Amino acid sequence: MVKAIDFLKAHLAFCWSSKNLAILSAMVLHQAQKEEVRHWVQPAKVFP
Repeated sequence: MVKAIDFLKAHLAFCWSSKNLAILSAMVLHQAQKEEVRHWVQPAKVFP
């Protein structure tokens, strides 16, 4: 029974960390997209 609980804890910890990784990568991707948009918008301001 203890092994099953340990397995469950490990599984939950893995799911939590993978969820955090997914959120983190989504944030990084979103930031990269904002940088890219800024990169494309900037020249438009410089050269109207």
